[in-house]
Amino acid sequence: MVYVPTETGHFVSEKFAYIAEIIKDYDHEMELAWIPPENRRITDKEPFAVIHRPLGGKEYVMFYIKEGELDERVLARIFDGDLKHTDVLKRLESLDHAKEVMSLKEKMEAAAERQDFIKSVVGSHKHSFRHNGKVIPK
Repeated sequence: MVYVPTETGHFVSEKFAYIAEIIKDYDHEMELAWIPPENRRITDKEPFAVIHRPLGGKEYVMFYIKEGELDERVLARIFDGDLKHTDVLKRLESLDHAKEVMSLKEKMEAAAERQDFIKSVVGSHKHSFRHNGKVIPK
């Protein structure tokens, strides 16, 4: 599992970062939050929460998320609860849609990493390039 730094200096999983980005893209008033252990209250039983910050309104926690539930189910829950787009058939398809969105986001990140690596190799003026113990070209 890959971890990325937060603004507070803590590290969270890359999956957290993917889901947070997807939620922000879906609705800029929503945010996936991680509650650092030192900031948790006794009432904060779960480490993650989806927060809604409506323009001109008071922010509130939509729901809390357990450590093991931080996956496409979070997105499905948001899609299911979206009253602007409620439809019985769409409700049944939301989990599949959420899985596709997560998969696409992971593929996009992997493609971007490959592009960066290729730029590094091509831009290098060396005759060979070492990466993960392998020499390119060989």
